[in-house]
Amino acid sequence: MPDRAAHYNVYMYNTIEAYYDAGDMEKANALTEKVAQNVADELRYVKTLPRRYAAAYQQDAEVGDYFVRSFAKRAQQAGQTEFAKKLEGMLQ
Repeated sequence: MPDRAAHYNVYMYNTIEAYYDAGDMEKANALTEKVAQNVADELRYVKTLPRRYAAAYQQDAEVGDYFVRSFAKRAQQAGQTEFAKKLEGMLQ
């Protein structure tokens, strides 16, 4: 299913995990990168909000940050060291 049909987000974690477990690094990395980019874009947007609105999205921001770091950790465990560093860089 394309991202335009159903926005890829942190709920794709199990699918990403399955690709890594199956040894399909190409699909795992491609999906992980798309999800992480979507989350990073959302986090950047939340940071642009006035404080009175940003507080409402604080939990979403924390969850997004947690999952991108989890994606990086899983990529590292799968031997995808450079890709893991790229993911962590998305949070900067």
